[in-house]
Amino acid sequence: MSFYLFSGIFILGVVVFISYSFSKWVLKKLKISNKKNRKYIAVLPTIVLIPIILIIGIYSFFLFIDLFENSGSYTYASFNEYAWNKYPSRRIDMVHDIIESKLLKGKTKSEVVEILGSDYRRYDENTIIYNLEKYTWYFVNAPKVLKIHFWSGRVMKAETNHKSNKVTIPDTEAIDELNIVTECEVVQHEQEEISTGIEVFTK
Repeated sequence: MSFYLFSGIFILGVVVFISYSFSKWVLKKLKISNKKNRKYIAVLPTIVLIPIILIIGIYSFFLFIDLFENSGSYTYASFNEYAWNKYPSRRIDMVHDIIESKLLKGKTKSEVVEILGSDYRRYDENTIIYNLEKYTWYFVNAPKVLKIHFWSGRVMKAETNHKSNKVTIPDTEAIDELNIVTECEVVQHEQEEISTGIEVFTK
C-alpha cells in the first residue's frame, strides 16, 4: 500500500470518526431518542458532515500553502533566456525586467516563443499567457502570470498580475551571484552541445 493511499484512508477515517462523534454529541445534547438509537440516527448527519469537513479541510490546506509560498519577498533579477526556460521557479524574479525593458515589444509570436518557450496558454485570439509559478491553486488565488497582448501579429503590451510592491531589490552581491550561476550554467550547456556535436561528427 502506497504512502499516499494510506494517508488518504487515515484522513478519511479521522473525518468519519469526528463527524460521527460530533453527531452523537449533538443528538445527546438535544436529547433526541435514547443512547442505543442515537448510534443509528447519527449516521445520517455524519454522511452530510463528511463532505463538508473534507471540502473545508482541503481548501484550508491549499490556502495555507498559497499564503506560505507568497509570504516572503521576491528578488529582482535580470531576464535570462536559459534560466527562464530551464528553471520556471525563477520566472517570477525576472518578469518585471521583461516588462520594464520592453524586451518583447514589436516581436512576433514565433519570436516570443523562441525566447520564452512553448509552454504558454492561449488566453484569447490576441493574447497568450506564461505561468510564473510552479504550482497554482486556481480555486484559492489567481495564478501569477505574464500576459502578452498582440496587435496585427506583433506584441503590443506585456503585463503581469504579480504586484511590483512584492518585489524587493536585494543587495548587489545576491543579484551578481544569481547571474554568475546562470552564466556558468549557460556556458556548461553550450560546451555540452559542442561536445555532442563533435562526437556525432567523428562517428
